[in-house]
Amino acid sequence: MITRRTLSAALVAAALPAQEKDPKMFADAEAYERFMGRWSRLVAPLLVDLAAVPDIGQVLDVGSGTGALAGAIAERKSKLRVVGIDPSKEYI
Repeated sequence: MITRRTLSAALVAAALPAQEKDPKMFADAEAYERFMGRWSRLVAPLLVDLAAVPDIGQVLDVGSGTGALAGAIAERKSKLRVVGIDPSKEYI
């Protein structure tokens, strides 16, 4: 069973080594997608279920990055309005 703590720890652990090696990686959307995208797409559907996202209404994905979570929500919850924002212009 995946807990929120386990999921958070795994995501942070995966991101920290990359920050040490290349601090500019997170300013490059393509590099970020190569590094984190494969994991984000695998984990996002699990997170949607874990978070008990409602079937209708609206969801705002703040810091959406390349959009893996927003995309997973939209695919699984077709009646839900999903909006993703990110402060980095490279990800928009």
